[in-house]
Amino acid sequence: MQFRLRCPERGHAPSKSTNQYIAAMRLEQLARHELQQEQQRAYRDTKNFAEYDRLKREADTNQNLYDSLLQHLKEAVSRRN
Repeated sequence: MQFRLRCPERGHAPSKSTNQYIAAMRLEQLARHELQQEQQRAYRDTKNFAEYDRLKREADTNQNLYDSLLQHLKEAVSRRN
């Protein structure tokens, strides 16, 4: 966004207060952009954490199933002997 203003009634460059206003608008625009990027990173991190949590629960369930099957196998082998 370009902020080149001229004061038509005076025919000269903008005043110091106008330049300060333009600088403040640019600063706000940059701050809004940074906020938006940070919100996107936070959303992505939340999604990644949720996926990690789901995979961890699945791995824990699989480990419990494996341990249970191994225990049953050991019991079956010991009964055969």
